Amino acid sequence: MLVDLNNRQALRQAVARRVAEVRRDLYGEEGLPTLADSLGLPVGTWMNYEQGVTMPAITLLRLIDLTAVEPRWLLTGEGAKYRPSVGPP
Repeated sequence: MLVDLNNRQALRQAVARRVAEVRRDLYGEEGLPTLADSLGLPVGTWMNYEQGVTMPAITLLRLIDLTAVEPRWLLTGEGAKYRPSVGPP
């Protein structure tokens, strides 16, 4: 679903839906506590992000690093959802 990047409310909600989708993909329906813990956040804080509360940049960067989600997909819903694996660190 394409969203007008100039409509802040619609963009915030679209990103929140995609953030929740990443969580479900990688941690499952019941994985919210695990993801929140991995990011050092209270569960309630992460729930707020999935409801559209603006995520701080450092948390967003940590999510991208932890999950390998593509920033472009997170913003627009277009392109690859995850970065390809580059092998073990």
